[in-house]
This record gives sequence, structure tokens and C-alpha cells, in this order.
Amino acid sequence: MKNIEKYLFILGLISMQIFESCKKESPVTAPVQVDSQKSSLAKVSTNVLIDSSGYTVSTIVRNGPGLRGLCTASDGTIYSAATDDNKIYKISPQGTVSLIASFPPKIYPIGLKLASNGYLYSILDSSKFYRVLKMTTTGVVIAKMAIHNVKVHTPNDLAVGDDGTIYISDEGDQRIVAITPDGKSGSVLAGRAGFYQTVDGKGDKAGLAGLVSLKFLMDGYLVAAQQFSTYTSLRKITKDGTVTTIYSVNQEPGGDLSYINDFSASHRDKNMKVTAKENFFLLMTTFAASGNTNNYIVHLSDKNVITDITGENPYGLMDGPGNVARFATPLAMAIWGTTLYVTDNRMNALRKIAKN
Repeated sequence: MKNIEKYLFILGLISMQIFESCKKESPVTAPVQVDSQKSSLAKVSTNVLIDSSGYTVSTIVRNGPGLRGLCTASDGTIYSAATDDNKIYKISPQGTVSLIASFPPKIYPIGLKLASNGYLYSILDSSKFYRVLKMTTTGVVIAKMAIHNVKVHTPNDLAVGDDGTIYISDEGDQRIVAITPDGKSGSVLAGRAGFYQTVDGKGDKAGLAGLVSLKFLMDGYLVAAQQFSTYTSLRKITKDGTVTTIYSVNQEPGGDLSYINDFSASHRDKNMKVTAKENFFLLMTTFAASGNTNNYIVHLSDKNVITDITGENPYGLMDGPGNVARFATPLAMAIWGTTLYVTDNRMNALRKIAKN
């Protein structure tokens, strides 16, 4: 594939990953500007020595619904929003899929999170009119809250804080929006519309571009994954709106390009042993200069050390030891205990990555 064709293909796939759940055209965006002092804290390379650390990949759901948003409960139950058929499902650890909520045509659930209060949250998109859905894990709707005081342009994920505050990742306006637990008031926590940069800072001085996913972590702060142009990163956002870069990959067009599709955080190291600080498991895709597409999972320690959990193997759908398993179109990730779950949309599959 010629370089220009490859570059356009990459941009197209990134746009699909970010906005597929919204079922509408992406807004026009300006070229991203990267704070060079905050880039390249660590680098994912196609030449990293494979260290599968004794993980095994298996498929627990195959030819199922088109799962996207993914979260887990304390008992191991998995919940997922399927934008293709406007439904929300629960899945047992053994792979039994059950429908718990269904929405009318042209109303799409965006993102799905299980909060510490025991309720599921999602964003309902009805022809660009957005509401926050709050429901029980059995599908009983508690509220459909309109977003007041602040307008969101293209939300693509949400997270719920330990105090019930609802946070929305608004890719269309490059911001993180905070909504009160009752849905009656909203404000901008970080970023600002039209500010296409990835610089650290507080409030509207922070630059957020190419937002992909958003999660509220055990340690009491938000983390957003970003992928835009040749840049991908994890950004930390505190409750007062201070944004700092945890990890980034800044790379040149024409070479191998690696992107974070999603992530999970846990107080566990690469061997799933308990640690004092949050560590991250990153769901990655690399578009190699050779034209190959490789999908894989790595562990990022709190010291910014990268370790392979699965091998950086070619496109495919194959179970087995981590260093030989293949992924086709992995888009969402969740963790439960010592087990990782990944949606693989090529075969509408749910993959399980477990420590031996």
C-alpha cells in the first residue's frame, strides 16, 4: 500500500473507532498540536521482545451482538452496549448472553459504565439529542436525564465518579463535561471547544483532542485515552480539572503507527499481582509500514514500563497462548480480578485473556 493510501486508511479507521457508536458524520477538525515536552514518555515498538507472561486467550462469545461499551461487576458479570442493534446485554463469565434493555430505532447507547452505586449508565443518542441513561442491572430504567447548562457536540464515552458525578467525554468539542448526579446541572471540567492541542494544564488551559474512552479509577481520578493523527496517549484528569499526561506515543507518518483503542486500570502488575498504584492494560493496534495491521495488549506499569501481555501478531481471530493469539478488530476492554475481556468486532466476539 502506498504511504498516502495507508495514511488515509489509518485516519479512516481511527475515525470509525471514535465515532462509530454515534452513527453520524465526524465534525471537521484542525491538525493536532502536541506538547513535545510531554510526548514520547515511553514508546510501543513493533520490535518489543514478546513476553506473554503466561496468559491464554479464549473466545467466550462468537457471532454474538456487536458489542462495544464494556464493563464488569464485582461478581464477574459483564455488561455491554451494542450500538448495531440498540440494545444492552449482560454476559456471564462463561459467555451466556442475556438481553436486559432495548431501545427504539435510531436511539443508540454510547458507552456503558457500572458505577459504585450499583447502577448502569450510558448516553442515549437520538438524532444528536443526548440524554444520560441510569438503569438497574436488570434493565429497569431509573432516569433519562437531559444534559443541562452545557451542550455536548459528539459524546463518545462517559464515566461515573464515586460521588455520583457523571463525566462525559465530548470529542466534538474536545472537553470533559461534568454532570451533577441528578442531571440538573452541568459544567466543563477540562478542555475547550476549538482547542485542538494535547497540552497539560487546568480547566480550559488543558488541550484534549481525539478522545476515545473515559474511565473513573479506583484512586479517584479520571483517565481518558486519545488517538489523533500520529499521536496517542493516556491523560489523567483530577476532580478539579487538572490534566496531565500519563503516557504517550508520538510517532512520525510513514513509519509504524501505534494507537490505544481502549484501556483498563487496576492495582495489578504484569503478572496480576496486587500493587500499590494504578497500572494499565492497553488495547493497541499498530499499522506497520509494511502494510500489516497488528493488534495486541500490553501492560503499562506506574513507572511507564511496557510489557507484552499478548504478542503483536497479524490480523486474525485465533485463540491460544498470549504470544500466538490473534485479534481482528478489538475495540473495547474491561477487567475483572485477574481476567481481561476484549470485544472483537470482526466476528462479533468477546475474548477472554486470563493468567494461567
